[in-house]
Amino acid sequence: MLPEKVRAYFSFTKKERVGIFVLISLIGIVFILPYFFPTPKAEKNQKAFEQFKNEIATLKVQQKSDSPRYNNHADDYENNNFEPLKNNSNAAKIELFYFDPNSINATQWKKLGLRDKTISTILNYINKGGKFRSADDLKKIYGLHNDEFERLSPYVKIENSAASFINKNSATTSYNNSSATKTELFYFDPNTISAEQWKRLGLRDKTISTILNYINKGGKFRSAEDLKKIYGLHDDEYERLSPYVKIENQTSVINKTSIVSSINNSSNKKNYRGEIIDVNNADTTTLMQLPGIGNKLANRIITFRERLGGFYAVDQIAETYALPDSTFIKIKPFLKTNNEVKKININTADANILKQHPYIKWNLANAIIQYRNQHGLFKSVNDVQQIALITPEIFKKVAPYLKVE
Repeated sequence: MLPEKVRAYFSFTKKERVGIFVLISLIGIVFILPYFFPTPKAEKNQKAFEQFKNEIATLKVQQKSDSPRYNNHADDYENNNFEPLKNNSNAAKIELFYFDPNSINATQWKKLGLRDKTISTILNYINKGGKFRSADDLKKIYGLHNDEFERLSPYVKIENSAASFINKNSATTSYNNSSATKTELFYFDPNTISAEQWKRLGLRDKTISTILNYINKGGKFRSAEDLKKIYGLHDDEYERLSPYVKIENQTSVINKTSIVSSINNSSNKKNYRGEIIDVNNADTTTLMQLPGIGNKLANRIITFRERLGGFYAVDQIAETYALPDSTFIKIKPFLKTNNEVKKININTADANILKQHPYIKWNLANAIIQYRNQHGLFKSVNDVQQIALITPEIFKKVAPYLKVE
């Protein structure tokens, strides 16, 4: 009985036998087919793989030698002071020195540690008429990284294209760096002079057109500082021209006696008894007793005093925002200062603290920090004069607010 069941289990119909035959044939073909398509020898594969590995290693070495700034090694920089790289034998030695970006050549840029592509961008910019007027202008250069700017900016020393200031009682001539045309300096009223006279003062046609449009639309210059409102007038042009601005009908300085008399005799001015006020201690109520000083101006004077850390000279009050020159002239004889000002320790202050002072901009604060990192702690306040960005005028203004401890 059992063999009969087994026999029945393994018996197939004709269609089933044909299917089994086709299936076995396909399996056989699959096994035989690879023998008709020989594969590469193992030795060949191994040799190709080794060659591929060598090429990858070569590329890695090349990348490291071409871009030392991306090698993530703590020893490449010493104390973040931008010293030359020590561990990379292929890296060029970086030399830091004072330079004018408008005049140095490719070799000198290379010494400063810039890449060839960045140097090419800078030279193209200059060759097309571009000009660097301050260290911040280096930020315009495409491809100059932030760490490169921070390293170089304290050493930027741009030659002043304007003639040095001369005695105001005589006129002279100077030459503008941007052109070979002769520049004549003379006293002038910006509200009345013609385009030709502006041209003689050395301004560009576009700037002259802006000034004349401003006047034709009802604009008026009330002081030399109003020239700063003119879009396109560069800082060096303003510094050159401002000593020669002489606006007609401007209130002249008069003595204390005439001011007191004017105050007492004028019906539309406050009666003021003439006590001398210490501007470092006065509050808004005290300041509002002065002629021409209302609540708004009194608050502005105090706000400016707090930002400075105190006044060391009465003339500083004239820098208060929107304080008319005529008003300052009237109140000046009634003011004094105790010279007590809040000082900033330049050996411990960071850039954020320094830049908050009205006399210290961000680029100046950064230059002080970079110089301190490069040369160590300041021994005296006079040491900041070694920084290229700090001119004698800037030092004179800011020095009373600095200290070394």
